[in-house]
Amino acid sequence: MKAIMITEPSEAHVTELERPVIRADEVLVRSRVVGLCESDVELYQGKRADGYFRYPIIPGHEWSGEW
Repeated sequence: MKAIMITEPSEAHVTELERPVIRADEVLVRSRVVGLCESDVELYQGKRADGYFRYPIIPGHEWSGEW
């Protein structure tokens, strides 16, 4: 699957990731629409490096999909 990965401030790349392995109590959701918000822009700009977020990171926590 493809993802945008921020590897360091001001460095983002489209990368190919392996399909995640899910457990019996999980579902795999296919993303159809992903939105980027201000916090994602701040991650890209390096303004959110507060110890909670670490690079590399995949932005886009606002999304919709189907399973």
